[in-house]
Amino acid sequence: MSDGAGAAARRGDARRMAAVAGLLALGALATWAAGRMDWVGYTYENGLQPPVDGSFDGAAWASELTPLALVLLAGIAALFAVRGWAQRVIGLIVTAAGATVVVRSAMALTSAAEPAEVVRLGELRAGAVVTAAQTHPGPIVLAIVGGVLAAAAGLLMVVRPRPRRELPSKYETPAARRDSVAKAMAARRGRAPGAAGGGAAGAAADDDMTQRLMWEALDSGTDPTEDDDPAVGGGRADG
Repeated sequence: MSDGAGAAARRGDARRMAAVAGLLALGALATWAAGRMDWVGYTYENGLQPPVDGSFDGAAWASELTPLALVLLAGIAALFAVRGWAQRVIGLIVTAAGATVVVRSAMALTSAAEPAEVVRLGELRAGAVVTAAQTHPGPIVLAIVGGVLAAAAGLLMVVRPRPRRELPSKYETPAARRDSVAKAMAARRGRAPGAAGGGAAGAAADDDMTQRLMWEALDSGTDPTEDDDPAVGGGRADG
Protein backbone atom coordinates (compact mmCIF):
# COMPACT_ATOMS: atom_id res chain seq x y z
CA MET A 1 0.00 0.00 0.00
CA SER A 2 1.41 3.42 -0.98
CA ASP A 3 1.93 6.18 1.56
CA GLY A 4 -0.96 8.16 0.06
CA ALA A 5 -3.35 5.22 0.18
CA GLY A 6 -2.21 4.36 3.71
CA ALA A 7 -2.79 7.93 4.89
CA ALA A 8 -6.24 7.98 3.30
CA ALA A 9 -7.09 4.67 4.98
CA ARG A 10 -5.94 6.02 8.34
CA ARG A 11 -8.05 9.14 7.91
CA GLY A 12 -11.08 7.04 7.02
CA ASP A 13 -10.47 4.82 10.04
CA ALA A 14 -10.19 7.87 12.30
CA ARG A 15 -13.47 9.31 10.98
CA ARG A 16 -15.26 6.00 11.49
CA MET A 17 -13.88 5.70 15.02
CA ALA A 18 -15.04 9.22 15.81
CA ALA A 19 -18.53 8.44 14.47
CA VAL A 20 -18.80 5.25 16.55
CA ALA A 21 -17.53 7.04 19.66
CA GLY A 22 -20.07 9.81 19.07
CA LEU A 23 -22.94 7.35 18.76
CA LEU A 24 -21.82 5.58 21.93
CA ALA A 25 -21.49 8.86 23.85
CA LEU A 26 -24.95 10.02 22.76
CA GLY A 27 -26.45 6.63 23.60
CA ALA A 28 -24.86 6.57 27.05
CA LEU A 29 -25.87 10.18 27.77
CA ALA A 30 -29.48 9.63 26.67
CA THR A 31 -29.73 6.43 28.74
CA TRP A 32 -28.25 8.08 31.82
CA ALA A 33 -30.41 11.22 31.49
CA ALA A 34 -33.58 9.17 30.98
CA GLY A 35 -32.80 7.23 34.14
CA ARG A 36 -32.84 10.50 36.12
CA MET A 37 -36.29 11.53 34.85
CA ASP A 38 -39.67 10.47 36.20
CA TRP A 39 -41.13 7.46 34.44
CA VAL A 40 -44.14 6.66 36.62
CA GLY A 41 -46.28 8.89 38.80
CA TYR A 42 -48.75 7.51 41.33
CA THR A 43 -51.21 8.40 44.09
CA TYR A 44 -51.99 6.24 47.12
CA GLU A 45 -54.10 6.32 50.27
CA ASN A 46 -53.54 4.58 53.59
CA GLY A 47 -56.67 5.65 55.45
CA LEU A 48 -54.71 7.76 57.92
CA GLN A 49 -53.98 10.84 55.82
CA PRO A 50 -55.06 12.56 52.62
CA PRO A 51 -54.02 11.01 49.26
CA VAL A 52 -50.27 11.13 48.73
CA ASP A 53 -48.55 11.64 45.37
CA GLY A 54 -45.24 10.06 44.44
CA SER A 55 -43.10 9.14 41.44
CA PHE A 56 -40.35 6.78 40.28
CA ASP A 57 -37.49 7.84 38.08
CA GLY A 58 -36.15 5.56 35.38
CA ALA A 59 -33.32 4.19 37.51
CA ALA A 60 -35.85 3.11 40.16
CA TRP A 61 -38.48 1.73 37.79
CA ALA A 62 -35.94 0.02 35.51
CA SER A 63 -32.88 -0.60 37.67
CA GLU A 64 -30.85 -1.83 34.66
CA LEU A 65 -30.52 1.64 33.15
CA THR A 66 -27.63 2.99 35.23
CA PRO A 67 -25.39 -0.10 34.91
CA LEU A 68 -26.10 -0.26 31.18
CA ALA A 69 -25.17 3.41 30.77
CA LEU A 70 -21.86 2.66 32.49
CA VAL A 71 -21.29 -0.28 30.13
CA LEU A 72 -21.79 2.05 27.16
CA LEU A 73 -19.31 4.56 28.59
CA ALA A 74 -16.77 1.78 29.09
CA GLY A 75 -17.35 0.80 25.46
CA ILE A 76 -15.99 4.19 24.36
CA ALA A 77 -12.69 3.53 26.14
CA ALA A 78 -12.53 -0.03 24.80
CA LEU A 79 -13.16 1.26 21.28
CA PHE A 80 -9.75 2.97 21.25
CA ALA A 81 -7.97 0.31 23.29
CA VAL A 82 -8.59 -2.83 21.22
CA ARG A 83 -8.54 -3.85 17.57
CA GLY A 84 -9.63 -6.68 15.30
CA TRP A 85 -11.56 -9.59 16.82
CA ALA A 86 -11.31 -8.10 20.33
CA GLN A 87 -13.21 -5.05 19.13
CA ARG A 88 -15.85 -7.34 17.63
CA VAL A 89 -16.37 -8.89 21.07
CA ILE A 90 -16.73 -5.43 22.62
CA GLY A 91 -19.14 -4.53 19.83
CA LEU A 92 -21.32 -7.53 20.67
CA ILE A 93 -21.42 -6.49 24.33
CA VAL A 94 -22.32 -2.91 23.43
CA THR A 95 -25.01 -4.11 21.01
CA ALA A 96 -26.50 -6.35 23.69
CA ALA A 97 -26.49 -3.49 26.20
CA GLY A 98 -28.21 -1.13 23.77
CA ALA A 99 -30.79 -3.77 22.84
CA THR A 100 -31.51 -4.40 26.53
CA VAL A 101 -32.18 -0.69 27.07
CA VAL A 102 -34.57 -0.66 24.13
CA VAL A 103 -36.48 -3.78 25.21
CA ARG A 104 -36.75 -2.78 28.87
CA SER A 105 -37.88 0.74 27.99
CA ALA A 106 -40.39 -0.50 25.43
CA MET A 107 -41.89 -2.81 28.05
CA ALA A 108 -42.33 0.13 30.43
CA LEU A 109 -43.88 2.24 27.66
CA THR A 110 -46.40 -0.35 26.46
CA SER A 111 -47.38 -1.83 29.83
CA ALA A 112 -49.50 -0.07 32.42
CA ALA A 113 -47.89 0.56 35.78
CA GLU A 114 -49.11 -2.18 38.08
CA PRO A 115 -50.28 -1.07 41.56
CA ALA A 116 -48.53 -4.07 43.12
CA GLU A 117 -45.23 -2.95 41.54
CA VAL A 118 -45.79 0.57 42.84
CA VAL A 119 -46.33 -0.76 46.37
CA ARG A 120 -43.22 -2.92 46.16
CA LEU A 121 -40.87 -0.30 44.74
CA GLY A 122 -42.28 2.47 46.93
CA GLU A 123 -42.09 0.30 50.03
CA LEU A 124 -45.54 1.53 51.05
CA ARG A 125 -47.02 0.53 54.38
CA ALA A 126 -49.37 -2.38 54.67
CA GLY A 127 -52.91 -1.35 53.84
CA ALA A 128 -51.84 1.33 51.35
CA VAL A 129 -54.01 1.45 48.26
CA VAL A 130 -52.72 2.82 44.97
CA THR A 131 -55.55 4.82 43.47
CA ALA A 132 -53.77 6.06 40.33
CA ALA A 133 -50.61 5.25 38.40
CA GLN A 134 -49.54 6.71 35.09
CA THR A 135 -46.53 6.39 32.82
CA HIS A 136 -44.65 9.42 31.44
CA PRO A 137 -43.71 8.50 27.84
CA GLY A 138 -41.17 11.27 27.12
CA PRO A 139 -38.25 10.01 29.24
CA ILE A 140 -38.94 6.42 28.20
CA VAL A 141 -38.75 7.34 24.53
CA LEU A 142 -35.45 9.12 25.25
CA ALA A 143 -34.09 5.89 26.73
CA ILE A 144 -35.24 3.96 23.65
CA VAL A 145 -33.42 6.43 21.39
CA GLY A 146 -30.28 6.06 23.49
CA GLY A 147 -30.46 2.27 23.26
CA VAL A 148 -30.89 2.40 19.48
CA LEU A 149 -27.86 4.69 19.08
CA ALA A 150 -25.74 2.44 21.27
CA ALA A 151 -26.82 -0.71 19.45
CA ALA A 152 -25.99 0.93 16.10
CA ALA A 153 -22.51 1.80 17.38
CA GLY A 154 -22.00 -1.76 18.58
CA LEU A 155 -23.02 -3.18 15.21
CA LEU A 156 -20.51 -0.91 13.47
CA MET A 157 -17.80 -2.25 15.78
CA VAL A 158 -18.79 -5.81 14.88
CA VAL A 159 -19.09 -5.29 11.12
CA ARG A 160 -16.08 -3.00 10.64
CA PRO A 161 -13.69 -3.29 13.58
CA ARG A 162 -10.57 -1.22 13.82
CA PRO A 163 -7.90 -3.07 11.79
CA ARG A 164 -5.03 -4.70 13.61
CA ARG A 165 -1.81 -2.71 13.68
CA GLU A 166 0.90 -4.08 11.40
CA LEU A 167 4.13 -4.96 13.19
CA PRO A 168 6.85 -2.35 12.62
CA SER A 169 9.95 -3.27 10.69
CA LYS A 170 12.00 -3.85 13.86
CA TYR A 171 9.99 -7.04 14.41
CA GLU A 172 11.02 -8.50 11.05
CA THR A 173 13.27 -11.50 11.03
CA PRO A 174 16.97 -10.65 10.45
CA ALA A 175 16.89 -12.23 6.99
CA ALA A 176 13.82 -10.25 5.96
CA ARG A 177 15.30 -7.06 7.37
CA ARG A 178 18.59 -7.57 5.46
CA ASP A 179 16.63 -8.22 2.28
CA SER A 180 14.58 -5.02 2.75
CA VAL A 181 17.70 -2.96 3.38
CA ALA A 182 19.49 -4.49 0.36
CA LYS A 183 16.58 -3.59 -1.91
CA ALA A 184 16.47 -0.06 -0.52
CA MET A 185 20.20 0.41 -1.02
CA ALA A 186 20.00 -0.95 -4.55
CA ALA A 187 17.17 1.44 -5.36
CA ARG A 188 19.16 4.27 -3.77
CA ARG A 189 22.23 3.55 -5.91
CA GLY A 190 20.09 3.61 -9.04
CA ARG A 191 18.64 7.00 -8.21
CA ALA A 192 20.40 10.23 -9.02
CA PRO A 193 21.39 12.36 -6.01
CA GLY A 194 18.82 15.04 -5.19
CA ALA A 195 15.98 13.18 -6.92
CA ALA A 196 13.74 13.69 -3.90
CA GLY A 197 13.32 17.34 -4.85
CA GLY A 198 14.99 20.27 -6.55
CA GLY A 199 17.86 22.43 -5.31
CA ALA A 200 19.04 22.53 -1.69
CA ALA A 201 15.81 21.03 -0.35
CA GLY A 202 16.20 17.99 -2.60
CA ALA A 203 19.85 17.56 -1.61
CA ALA A 204 19.00 17.74 2.09
CA ALA A 205 16.24 15.15 1.72
CA ASP A 206 18.61 12.96 -0.29
CA ASP A 207 21.31 13.17 2.40
CA ASP A 208 18.76 12.36 5.11
CA MET A 209 17.59 9.30 3.16
CA THR A 210 21.19 8.15 2.69
CA GLN A 211 21.99 8.45 6.39
CA ARG A 212 18.85 6.56 7.40
CA LEU A 213 19.62 3.76 4.94
CA MET A 214 23.15 3.50 6.26
CA TRP A 215 21.93 3.15 9.84
CA GLU A 216 19.35 0.57 8.73
CA ALA A 217 22.07 -1.36 6.92
CA LEU A 218 24.40 -1.32 9.91
CA ASP A 219 21.57 -2.36 12.22
CA SER A 220 20.72 -5.32 9.98
CA GLY A 221 24.35 -6.46 9.76
CA THR A 222 24.99 -5.20 6.21
CA ASP A 223 28.06 -3.18 5.23
CA PRO A 224 26.69 -0.05 3.51
CA THR A 225 30.11 0.70 1.99
CA GLU A 226 30.06 -2.44 -0.15
CA ASP A 227 28.82 -1.92 -3.69
CA ASP A 228 27.41 -4.88 -5.57
CA ASP A 229 27.34 -2.97 -8.86
CA PRO A 230 30.52 -3.72 -10.86
CA ALA A 231 30.05 -0.53 -12.81
CA VAL A 232 30.39 1.45 -9.62
CA GLY A 233 33.01 -0.55 -7.80
CA GLY A 234 35.11 -1.53 -10.87
CA GLY A 235 37.71 1.12 -10.25
CA ARG A 236 39.07 -0.56 -7.11
CA ALA A 237 42.57 -1.96 -7.49
CA ASP A 238 43.45 -5.41 -6.22
CA GLY A 239 45.97 -5.65 -3.41
